[in-house]
Amino acid sequence: MTNPRQCQVNLSRAKLNYYEWHPELKGSQPTLLLVHATGFHARIWDQMIEQLPPMHIISVDQRGHGQSRGELAQGWADYSEDLLEFVRAIELTHAVAVGHSMGGHALVNVLAQEPQRFHSAVLIDPVILDPAIYEMLKDKPVGDHPTSKRRHEFDSVQAMVDRFSDKAPYSLFTSAALKDYCQYGLRENEAGDGMILCCTPETEAHIYASAGAHADILNQVKAVKIPVLILRAMVAKEGLTANFAYSPTWPTLADDFAQGEDMHLDHLTHFMPMQAPEEIANIVLQKITAVAD
Repeated sequence: MTNPRQCQVNLSRAKLNYYEWHPELKGSQPTLLLVHATGFHARIWDQMIEQLPPMHIISVDQRGHGQSRGELAQGWADYSEDLLEFVRAIELTHAVAVGHSMGGHALVNVLAQEPQRFHSAVLIDPVILDPAIYEMLKDKPVGDHPTSKRRHEFDSVQAMVDRFSDKAPYSLFTSAALKDYCQYGLRENEAGDGMILCCTPETEAHIYASAGAHADILNQVKAVKIPVLILRAMVAKEGLTANFAYSPTWPTLADDFAQGEDMHLDHLTHFMPMQAPEEIANIVLQKITAVAD
């Protein structure tokens, strides 16, 4: 795989880092825009990209993730506003957007407000909940989340790989995807020895804890007019569950998009881009090929 070039763009409340593959192909075919999930980073897509033919690709580190910086986001809408500013700043056009989990959620308002920039989108198990869940959670204050206590420091990339290789959900990842997660998810510890997580436990915990506080996402879904494919993972057998492997996506979400399509991949977990990068790449490639044809 060709090494991408690394770029930054200054926004009103954040400085976003992103990677660009094959800029020489921009305009000759659709651009693929990739937006990662909570706690991950732009390079988590590397193993999926490896399965694709050469094309113009942009993958962004969301605020507080990877090499991006900015004030702590107050809610999920902030990530959407960042992406909205981002696509305008880089003058994105002729694109197919792919967002995973919180990244899929963040993309929705962008697709609604800037439809002329996109041909279609693939939302991979987006965290867009059943309306009944938003109603149940609307008056509950945002609390803490167990991820705030996660380990923040590691001696090295390999030490993180060794620690996580047999722990769920990381044990679901391919070995290459796990290495990418660790390699690009750590940075030098300026306050001491070793390395620390790029996405702090505070940031990750706040995102998870506030997942049910953005009910307006349902109105934004209805405003999206371009074709959207929803990929849903395996579903828990009994109601709500804290197991991250199961799909958080409202099962009938695709019906609320003007041109929504649902694909239930019940043999895969919520972490499908890292669990089955070749399979997800093939689905994404079908969407890109459809535009090119």
